[in-house]
Formats: sequence, C-alpha cells, structure tokens
Amino acid sequence: MHVVLRVLQISAFMLTSSAAAVTETLPARELVERCESFSRDATSVAGGLCDSYIRGFIAGRSVQGIMQIAADTESRETFAARAARTRIGMRLGATRSRPEVCLPAETSINELVGRLLSHGEQQELDGLAAKHLLDRMLAAEYPCER
Repeated sequence: MHVVLRVLQISAFMLTSSAAAVTETLPARELVERCESFSRDATSVAGGLCDSYIRGFIAGRSVQGIMQIAADTESRETFAARAARTRIGMRLGATRSRPEVCLPAETSINELVGRLLSHGEQQELDGLAAKHLLDRMLAAEYPCER
C-alpha cells in the first residue's frame, strides 16, 4: 500500500513540476545552444527543439497578425480615425508593441537558424528571453518595406 501511495506522490510531483516548466520563459542562451545543435545535426533532440521553437514562434506571430487584421476589419472605425491611428500616429513617434516583420514564404528554417545564431553573437544574452532575441532578429533581418 505504501509503495502505491509513493508512486502516486512521485507521479503527481512529476506532473506538476513538468507543467510548471512549460510556463517558464526560455532563456536566449538556451535557444542559441539548441540552434547550434541544429546547425551540427538537425535531427538531434536539441536541434528539433530549436526548429520547433522558431516555427511555433513565427506561427504565433502570424496568428496575432491575422487576429489584429480581423479585429480592425470588424471594428466600426471610420477611415479618418484609422488613418490617424495608423499613419499619423506613426509619424508623430507612436510605436507599436512589436515591430512589423515580413518573412518571405521561401525562407527556410536553416536560414532562420543561421541568422538567429549570427544575431545571437551580437547580443548580450544574459537575462534575455529567447522570444526577445527572436523578435529582434526577425525585425532586423526581415523588416517590412514601407
């Protein structure tokens, strides 16, 4: 009976600790290390984690952009109000929460990893979250033409 209880306690602990780990922010240094593994062997576990993180991050950005477009389309905002918010506001120094990124459809994961690694060499990684490193790289390497 004690053995069964102990197994249940250990299982419950493992489930709660793994759930907590999922919500933690990935440090930029860990992403860079995983992407270095990807460069050496794309089929490695660490390489697969780099690939998955980058693809998931970009997919999340795309969904946010689509949701924002849908929200803008559904709103009853007048043309003048939208122009003031989007065009005039930018000229007056208003900033967006995230920089716009235009990623060409033919961009490969190998290219993204290479650019991330190059960008990571130029950044101070201590205390930086992977999502911020990736955001900065995408904004620097794939800005939208104005």
